[in-house]
Amino acid sequence: MKNIHTSTPITVTFQPIKTFKFLLYFIVGLTLANVLVRVIDGLFEDIPEIFIRLFNTDKEQNIPTLFSGFLLLFCSIMLYNIYKFNKNTRYSKHWKGLSIIFLLMSIDETLSFHETLQYFIKNILNINTSGFLYFAWVIPGAAFVLVFIVCYLGFIKNLPPRFKRLFLIAGSLYVTGSLFLELFAGYIVDPTTTHDFEFYFYLIQSTSEECLEMLGIAIFAYALMSYITSYIKETNWTFRITSDDNTIISHKKDI
Repeated sequence: MKNIHTSTPITVTFQPIKTFKFLLYFIVGLTLANVLVRVIDGLFEDIPEIFIRLFNTDKEQNIPTLFSGFLLLFCSIMLYNIYKFNKNTRYSKHWKGLSIIFLLMSIDETLSFHETLQYFIKNILNINTSGFLYFAWVIPGAAFVLVFIVCYLGFIKNLPPRFKRLFLIAGSLYVTGSLFLELFAGYIVDPTTTHDFEFYFYLIQSTSEECLEMLGIAIFAYALMSYITSYIKETNWTFRITSDDNTIISHKKDI
């Protein structure tokens, strides 16, 4: 007879203030590493590309994008738990909608689907954009933000004052970084525009853009953790592996 054992639960505790401080330190570290590798790349030749790409916030699928993608996914999971807690309330669908939106944002941050959207606008729809609209995806991006504001205005108004402020600060920082500063990025990299000191302008712009995005997500994550500890007290997620006949082999992982 097989000797089946249940594994010891692994508990990882997230405390809002301590977690937020860790995220801030990590963001500062990523920002400084980004500036360092890009300045080194600009001053010296024959620097290994993998070294530059690893921390360059202007590139995709590296440490900064994986960090942002994970943090967005973490927010999505927390939002879904809040939705389950508020399932029978007036704004339950709004919490669920936010969870879905952040899940899609996490996937896009990791896999860069907005680049495909840009290709579709410029090459399939044959819409030629330049200057501040050089990155064409900002057009549907701005439209989505406007629709989101209209749909979630009542939801935001009904939040407790503290969380209303945190949500608005987080959203403002993220939209400023991901949308408004992207307009300036388009103007800088558009070959039809002429300007001096392009390297330094673009370094400042792209670094500020990614820093504001990460900071906005971190503040939102802090707001969600604080909301959970204020109204739900705690939330547990279980990870379980079972055999084909449903006999438990490994159990469980609580966060």
